[in-house]
Amino acid sequence: MVEKIYDKKHYKLLKLFILLIIVFQCCQLPLHAQSDYDKTRMVMLNDGSKLKGKIVKTVPGEYISLMLHGGQIIRIYQYDIKKIRYGGSAPSKTNFGKERGEVIFLKDGGSLFGKIIDQVPNDYVIIRLKNDDEVTFFAEEIARIKYNQRPSNDFYDKPTGFYHETDLGILSGEESISRGNSTNFSVHTVNGYRFRPWLQTGLGVGLDFQPNLHIVPFYLNIGGDIGRSKVVPVYFMNFGYSYAEERRVEDFELFDDVEGGKYFHLGAGVKIKISRMALVFKMGYKRSDVRTSDAFTDWTGRDVATFTVDRQIRRITATVGFSF
Repeated sequence: MVEKIYDKKHYKLLKLFILLIIVFQCCQLPLHAQSDYDKTRMVMLNDGSKLKGKIVKTVPGEYISLMLHGGQIIRIYQYDIKKIRYGGSAPSKTNFGKERGEVIFLKDGGSLFGKIIDQVPNDYVIIRLKNDDEVTFFAEEIARIKYNQRPSNDFYDKPTGFYHETDLGILSGEESISRGNSTNFSVHTVNGYRFRPWLQTGLGVGLDFQPNLHIVPFYLNIGGDIGRSKVVPVYFMNFGYSYAEERRVEDFELFDDVEGGKYFHLGAGVKIKISRMALVFKMGYKRSDVRTSDAFTDWTGRDVATFTVDRQIRRITATVGFSF
């Protein structure tokens, strides 16, 4: 009788253990389904056959490398592929979190992270973004695609293409006329093209307020980012010519004539990238060449002498601006 009770107890424990295993496996099903959705592709070939696996490499316009479930990696050429789809059905709501997805790099320099839900080689790609919008890109718009990538940081990062920057600055230095220190303001804007993250060139124009002069420089801008992170060091070099005119105070003329001259501005700083633009903080050294002329007259009003002075207006600069 004791032996039977002992057997019944073990039988109940066995049933409980099996039940727990079943419950655990059921709880894991959605996770496996989501994982399969993230990693598995269904490659449909022109001959009607289908292959399921994970894309480990893609060469746009040439081939993809597909890892089958057994671990074998095969190369499939684009002319044999009819369509590429996910192995499972897409969820109604995309939960990105730390899940992997795809990054589409566009020929205009932009990039998008999401999950590809439909793809026809050499035709189009449909990608689902974080906000669940579905965007279609045609093959001629796409530079390359990276599969099975972690979510990228959500910040502005445009490695190539058109760029614009506007800066407000403070100019500080010794004034050659009064021999005292002065602090004035400036505003500049640059438009150009970014060839690489570390190399961009464009044309700029600005307005520098000096105690006795307005200086308007026109210049060539060369600069770039040193890195691809959210916060990166930057450098810049501006070379050109500055137009100058006297800044009058109550119609009093200090100079009879003012001419501009060579202009350059060198420096470095830091760029903080956010969603659609970047904030830029820079320090630099600026020099503007100006020639001023004063004519002296005698008691009859005739010009008896003209004094010409070549001035170099040197300033330490601190600017803050935005770029996109």
